[in-house]
Amino acid sequence: MLKSVSKIVSVFAAALIVVPGVLFSQSNYTIPENFHDFRKSEQKRFENFLVMKNAEDPEKIEQQRQYDVTWYGLDIAVDPVRQTVTGNVNIKGTSVVSSLQSVVLDLSNGLAVSSVTGENVTSFEHNENLLYVQLAAPLVSGQEF
Repeated sequence: MLKSVSKIVSVFAAALIVVPGVLFSQSNYTIPENFHDFRKSEQKRFENFLVMKNAEDPEKIEQQRQYDVTWYGLDIAVDPVRQTVTGNVNIKGTSVVSSLQSVVLDLSNGLAVSSVTGENVTSFEHNENLLYVQLAAPLVSGQEF
């Protein structure tokens, strides 16, 4: 009798160890079939961005030399099932010219911008893989934004 109780306790103890591991393991997660296609398309998009970046536009470079970015804060979520990337980017910078009227940032046309906000921001335009942010009042050299 003691032997059979001992076996039951042993089986029960083993079940307590094994069952939660099976129930809560992540091994049942399957990668969506199209995840690898999504990853490849994002890699291709990034490679295209690098090609465009290397074919620098002198006017864009001049506009981007008018300020110095001192901090980027990124909050990004990637959803491979929906094939989306969402998030927020916060930027801090300093004008290095006497009259900074806009900020020009590199941003792939593959990404949609829903809003651009800031104390001195009046409007934005997103085209040709650039994000143009118009300032309400020009910033002087050394002024932070």
